[in-house]
Amino acid sequence: MTDRLADSARESVESFVGEYLEIRVEERVHTDIRQAGTGPAEYSPLREAGAFVRVVERGVTGTAYTSGPDTAQAVAAAVSMASAPGTRGSVRLALERPVADSFSPPSAEPPGEVPAREKAFLCRRYCELLAASSPGASSRVAYREVLRRKTIVT
Repeated sequence: MTDRLADSARESVESFVGEYLEIRVEERVHTDIRQAGTGPAEYSPLREAGAFVRVVERGVTGTAYTSGPDTAQAVAAAVSMASAPGTRGSVRLALERPVADSFSPPSAEPPGEVPAREKAFLCRRYCELLAASSPGASSRVAYREVLRRKTIVT
């Protein structure tokens, strides 16, 4: 989904004839594992993707968001907002050279490559250790992982 959104963003930027257009495409993958006592673990995966559009026309900023696979409608909505009658703007953009770059933070072992069953096992094991250290006490362990991928096209 994110690749389609990023391709759509590139197409929108290439065909844009206005003053300034920026599209931020983001995908987030959440993994939540909750372990209470020795019962079965709760596992909740969630994937979200969307694009935030910002346009500057005649010094006025317009914004829009889309979670669909195409950014064209969001660009049109942002342009409409920036071009609304009666709007006056004072935004002036500095011209900079384009930059294309990529960044991935270093990681000893990428969390996405560790199977969910191993993460759930560790949660269960921590609950067992906590229960063994304090007999009769209840324990709860939660694990949350958020992987985020951003693409910014201007």
